Amino acid sequence: MRVHGAPLDLRSLRVYAVTEVEKLIEGRGVDEVTAARSRLSSSLPGFDIDSTLSATDGEVFSLITMADTVASRLADEAVFDGYVAAHESTAPFLAAVPGTGADQRSAPEDVVRTPRGDAQRSTILPAAMASSLQAGRTFIIHRVDQYDLGALRVLVEDLERCFGVLVGVNCYLSHNESEGFGRHWDDHDVVVVQVRGRKLWEVFEPAHLSPLNGYIGEDASGRTAWSGVVRPGQCLVIPRGWPHRAVGLDELSVHY
Repeated sequence: MRVHGAPLDLRSLRVYAVTEVEKLIEGRGVDEVTAARSRLSSSLPGFDIDSTLSATDGEVFSLITMADTVASRLADEAVFDGYVAAHESTAPFLAAVPGTGADQRSAPEDVVRTPRGDAQRSTILPAAMASSLQAGRTFIIHRVDQYDLGALRVLVEDLERCFGVLVGVNCYLSHNESEGFGRHWDDHDVVVVQVRGRKLWEVFEPAHLSPLNGYIGEDASGRTAWSGVVRPGQCLVIPRGWPHRAVGLDELSVHY
């Protein structure tokens, strides 16, 4: 979610517009980026788009409070339930980690009902998933942005238009004082959107800038740059290569 260098100017990508159709497309492209910046500024007050666009790795880290209207739409349980009901529940769309701080992902076959008869896909067994969450497992529902979730889809598209990159969204569910992946860094920028419950996050100073690969391990962390509880309606922006870890607070937590 970052483009190195100056903010993208779509007009600079074209030498000239030959036809009226090209002029129309060019104008609409610029207008869409302008509209996306405006919506993003309203959805995430305090998120400095220009500074993030021009920053190098390690310069932009922030905790942002979402607009109330956006936060409430993202936390709508009916929307989330509808997504789960419509989602394919087999690997690689659904995965689980044991909650021990190690990236040991597995296909959670024990919480899924396999297709039978005329059924076209597998579905999640709510009681089985709830029991597994209470036992400390963390569940990951991959690529929820592929489904129309209203406010989430708008947020994703606005980020893509503003930063000129593809944005992928996973949903993470956990309970108890479990730790999903342990200390690690990612090879992409991370925007944590907390929609239910709270989670304790620690962010560490990066040992390496612009990493080409992610890394998981206790030696991934340097000095603590920030530690705190992220609550519903808040976004945590973590640049690429910054090590971090998240620990549950003995309550159901859902974040994108």
